[in-house]
Amino acid sequence: MNQGKTTREIADLMGVAKSTIDSHRLIIRHRLKLTNRKATLQS
Repeated sequence: MNQGKTTREIADLMGVAKSTIDSHRLIIRHRLKLTNRKATLQS
């Protein structure tokens, strides 16, 4: 869904807070066992 959008743009599009998007990203990273923050979820 990202398609090159910023966290703020995604939050505005979905009608949620920026922190909500950050929290969901953190959960996804944890489930995928991604510890390197530089690794994007897109790849």
